[in-house]
Amino acid sequence: MRDKTNVPGDKMSVVDGSIADARRWSEFMLQRKYRGIGDTIERAAYEAEKTWGAPASIMLRLRNREVTDMLLSNWIKVKAAYEAACLQVERQAEFQQERAKDAGANAANSRLYRMGSAVLRETESKE
Repeated sequence: MRDKTNVPGDKMSVVDGSIADARRWSEFMLQRKYRGIGDTIERAAYEAEKTWGAPASIMLRLRNREVTDMLLSNWIKVKAAYEAACLQVERQAEFQQERAKDAGANAANSRLYRMGSAVLRETESKE
């Protein structure tokens, strides 16, 4: 009837340690997209899929079930999405660091600094 036999090890799959990694990556991405009270994990998963390309069904499966086997193609998609999420987090951190540097450099020109120095001059003149 058929020339092709059904061999259990026919498809490429991932070993257990890598599944644990994929579970951690998936949880990280879900945490990045979860907005808090009133939000759902499903919405966060679909937002992560839209943003980074990780399949929402795979992320929800990793989160909600005990996964013993996973296709290599799905694992690669989750890994690529995780790397994109990490890159986005690093860019945000660099941006915040630059803003903090700029705020520190311009501290002498800030309103709070000027008000503080004005109050200090007034108290010194009264003494």
